[in-house]
Amino acid sequence: MGIKQIPTKLFIKYLQKIGLVYIRTKGDHDIWNYPDKHPRGKLIRPITFKGKDKEIPVDHINTNLKTLGISNVQFEKAIKEL
Repeated sequence: MGIKQIPTKLFIKYLQKIGLVYIRTKGDHDIWNYPDKHPRGKLIRPITFKGKDKEIPVDHINTNLKTLGISNVQFEKAIKEL
């Protein structure tokens, strides 16, 4: 079926569920990462998206999933459970 745009609030819920925390906003972009003492450690590249937008575009979702090492199938399953 493929990933579709999702509401920003739902994406934030997902990030919180997997243990990420809001770090800061730089320009229009919200920056998320694992906390300092998280077992997985910090990400090489933090998760970034425009927090003020109503929806997260598909290309941003795919880029962030790649950074997290999460497949589209895993993501779609987790989103349905939220």
